[in-house]
Amino acid sequence: MKCLRTINLLIFCLAFIGCSKQTEYQMMVTSAQSCEVTVTYPDGYWGDLETLEITHNENSGANVVFHPKTIDLNGASSKCIVFNVARPNEKELEWSEDKLSATGHSTLRFKSDTQDIALRFEFSLHFSENKDILGGSSMYVSAVSFGENRIERETHPFNEKFVIDITELVE
Repeated sequence: MKCLRTINLLIFCLAFIGCSKQTEYQMMVTSAQSCEVTVTYPDGYWGDLETLEITHNENSGANVVFHPKTIDLNGASSKCIVFNVARPNEKELEWSEDKLSATGHSTLRFKSDTQDIALRFEFSLHFSENKDILGGSSMYVSAVSFGENRIERETHPFNEKFVIDITELVE
């Protein structure tokens, strides 16, 4: 009888643990990716750039590595940060009926001494029916949003970089 109670308790505990509301992050993997984003910003926007931290919300706040740079944009020098957006959680993708395409998102938090914002990066994923001939799968950042403001990628994802002016997104 004690053995039966112990087994029932063990089954209950395992079932309870398995019903956790938090989805474990499992990064989506594809054969080709275009996840690099360049975010331009005006002087002083982030305050002291040394205090800027970018974290990935869906992956327990994992840090995202970024690189400060200066780029030429429309004939003017512009400060920017360049980083690879953390890929979406495979378990949270929304699939098409034929299972050959999907959409997903990653939310990155940007925190500095003057800013604390969360940007939602949307991904498009495409899978080939005949991967031996056409090369498997691809994924790219298709848009970024902050609240109601949204910027969509206008160029082909594997030919051009995705450049965002933070002041057009966050007012």
